[in-house]
Parts: sequence; structure tokens; C-alpha cells
Amino acid sequence: GPYRLGPGLIALGSSALSTMDLRTIARHELVSLTELTGENATLEVMLDFEVLILDEVQGRYLLGSTPEIGRRWPAHATSTGKLLLALGDKRDIPSTLQKCAPKTITTRARLEAELSRIRRHGYACAVDELEPGFVAVAAPVRNHTGAVIAALSINGAKIRLNPSERRSLIGPLCASANCVSRRLGAAESFIVGAVAVPLKSKTREMAMNAHA
Repeated sequence: GPYRLGPGLIALGSSALSTMDLRTIARHELVSLTELTGENATLEVMLDFEVLILDEVQGRYLLGSTPEIGRRWPAHATSTGKLLLALGDKRDIPSTLQKCAPKTITTRARLEAELSRIRRHGYACAVDELEPGFVAVAAPVRNHTGAVIAALSINGAKIRLNPSERRSLIGPLCASANCVSRRLGAAESFIVGAVAVPLKSKTREMAMNAHA
């Protein structure tokens, strides 16, 4: 009749297909991370100044978050959001940053400093920033052009993910994110892995059992 599909809908459809491919490609790594750590693993992308959970594998612990596929969170209060702000497409930082938890970053200056730190290290952490007692670590996923288009995250309760445990997650998490990047066609020259961190305590034990 009087309506027809325009280029905007074509672009939207292409974006949706790309997203589905990303979920399929990343699924195995999410499962592997959860089996290794026992914690939740997520795949997230940026929408405006929020992160959207595209996929999630729930961990084995009773004390943790429930499945949140499709949920959106303020980017500045999450490990994935800070990572994508630091390494993804440049975005303007709002003048007002919502306080979600005791340690949420609420000023532009502090956020810019945090983004600079993330650029140096290649991964991001959030502790008591989205919710009290909630911890998350994130690593970047790159496409065939080298652009950071998504993030993988491991998240769980602070009582389990103490500083030592968080450090032990960085190596496996970055390795999984790099694996997804390679499947998306990213060249080795684009992939910057975190410094290998020895697996410790429960994570070391789980890794040994998984490869026994």
C-alpha cells in the first residue's frame, strides 16, 4: 500500500543479523567461562550510554544474579560499559552520572581517569559500582576491522570474588574474548591480550578438574 521498507529498516535488519551471529559465536566461550569459574558469564554491547546483555550463562552458585538477557544498565556503573566507553566508539559523557551503589563513579573527571586506566590494561573491573556486593570483570571483543564491538564479562558476589580471585579471572577471560574476536575475523595484530595471570585457589582447582 502507501508504505514501503526504507534504508533504515534494512540497516536495522542487518544489525539484528550481526547480533545473532555474535551470540552464536560467543556462546561456547560463555559456557566455558562459567564451567571454569562457577560464576555468571555475559556477552554485552553498548546502546547509547547503556550496556545491553545479549546473552548470559548462569553460574552454579545460589548467591548470584538471575538471568538478565535483554536487561540494560548504566554504562558508567558496569565493567562492560566502562570497557566499551574506553575502547569502543567515542561517546560524549553525560554531565550527570547516576549513583547506583556506594562506589559508582559519578564525576566526569573520575570516569575519564578510569577509562585511561582501562586503555592501559586492556580490561575493566567494577566493584560495588552497580550494586553493593556485586563484582564484575570485562574483556573486549573485536571484529574483523579491529573495532571493539562487545564485551565478555564474569560477574558474581564480592564475598567470592575477592581481589586475588579477580586477578585470577583476567587471563582466562581475556583469552575467551580473544577467541571470539578471532572467530569474528580479527587479526592477531588487533588483539591485545592481558598479561597472563596464574590461576589461583578455586579457579586453579576448577581448571585442573576441567582438563583432567
